[in-house]
Amino acid sequence: MYSYPELLKKDIYLTENGKFKDDIQSFFSDLNFKEYDKKTADGVIVICSFDVDEWKERLETEGLVYEKDFIYGTDLIKLVDETETFHIAQEAKGKKVIVMGVGERCQSLIQNNPNLRIDYFIDADAKNSLFHTHEKPYPIDKLKKETRGEFVLIVTASNIPASKTALENLGLEFGDDFWFYNFEEVTAILEHKKPALSELLTNTIKAPAKYKLKCSYNSKVLDLNNSGWLRACCAMISLPLGNLCYNSVSGLLRSVHTKIIVLSIRNNTYVFCAPRCNFMSSKDSLAQDGEKVPRKEETLLPISKFTLALSYDHSCNLECKSCRKQKILTPPGNPDTLDLIHSEVIRELPNIESFIIGYGEVFFSKYYREVVFEKNPSDSIKFFTNGMLFNEETWEKIKHKYKNVSLTISMDGITKETFEYLRGGNFEVFTKNIELAGRLRANNEIQYFETNFVVQKDNFRQMVGMVVLGKKLNVDLICFNKINNFTYTTEEFLELDVYNPKHKLHDELVAIVSNPLFKQKGVYVKNIENLVK
Repeated sequence: MYSYPELLKKDIYLTENGKFKDDIQSFFSDLNFKEYDKKTADGVIVICSFDVDEWKERLETEGLVYEKDFIYGTDLIKLVDETETFHIAQEAKGKKVIVMGVGERCQSLIQNNPNLRIDYFIDADAKNSLFHTHEKPYPIDKLKKETRGEFVLIVTASNIPASKTALENLGLEFGDDFWFYNFEEVTAILEHKKPALSELLTNTIKAPAKYKLKCSYNSKVLDLNNSGWLRACCAMISLPLGNLCYNSVSGLLRSVHTKIIVLSIRNNTYVFCAPRCNFMSSKDSLAQDGEKVPRKEETLLPISKFTLALSYDHSCNLECKSCRKQKILTPPGNPDTLDLIHSEVIRELPNIESFIIGYGEVFFSKYYREVVFEKNPSDSIKFFTNGMLFNEETWEKIKHKYKNVSLTISMDGITKETFEYLRGGNFEVFTKNIELAGRLRANNEIQYFETNFVVQKDNFRQMVGMVVLGKKLNVDLICFNKINNFTYTTEEFLELDVYNPKHKLHDELVAIVSNPLFKQKGVYVKNIENLVK
């Protein structure tokens, strides 16, 4: 069977026409594809079908040999499971490949990437017996700023923070010159705790093109969680681009994971997106039976300036019922991992066009406060806040630092009783702060002001009042979102979800949002088209 580096040197002839072929050409775009006619001496035929028997018989009748003259599309797909081989073949052409560390993680790298061309090894312990068995030692003093561009370095060391600091001190760039082998993810795949990349790629090739969404990869916000996983769009997407502890943002934007996600957007399958996405949950997003949805012309462009949503510190001064069951006053997660993630965010600051900060409370988190008040060089920022700490003192720290401030304040009730029951904050303090936000917007001291109201049984009758209040406060967008189940039992959620057509109060919700107030500019009700004809 051919390795991916071997296929890069050959002409590739694709059989069939249709989605399978289009997806193969799109994903493996660096291969030299030719229209199938007659196989040339140095070409390989790829059968673009999951049903290969007819083609196999035909080609063998012509005297062609499987794994020499032709392979299956599924064989090509499986090559992405050699993640480092596949990545190196595309990203490091002509460069020396060096592996740092020769312990258990290095052995895993070699075993799971049998076609990876390794030129040299580096290990801190020159007496390590494994080091000498490879017989390709590389002097560590040759790793320096002056030799950048001559090599790529795959680091298999387990102490990521120390290794990363040491290599950066030598003048090497994280993500471009070196990255870390994700031993933990590989192990999880081998133990069947996570799907293999070939399985994920197969899923989007097999899936029908059933969505017609105005959705573009290159306009995505990048969302970063407290384990270091980076996602395009939001935390609900099931397949991350990769982990920021192991590679930089720029490196992850070129990863195999990212290329699979981009394909799922190009081919309109969106297999990794959650059905509760605002776009996907609209009844207008589904293609009709027999409707052909044009492929998107998405490209895997490097995003040098991006918007980053910080979701790695969940600590908050409130305990809103629809979000969490108790107050989280200290950042949950491994402290060393959180510090590593945060240090990488600080390092990436020159590439970050703007921030969206809001999972956890931006003005409560020690990490987010450092970004907002001290480190961020951008003059543009987007805050998602519960409003309790957005006061005159906070505004004094912000107003001279940012020219463009976008503010979203969550409020799930307009009366003291409802607000304090659902969110647990002091209504008088909140009212004072949101009125401050309204004055700032009226004076154009902040450039955008949005409110977010999570619709549920305990507050939906206050939706009209929320629109009236929002207009009074100069709110640009008064947003009503369907409650999602993050904290409830199934029974509790069914009792609260008035969006559910089976809920006893659903008809009353429909009557409320049928009010012309909810169709005016500056008011958004999630999936109102599903509620009102």
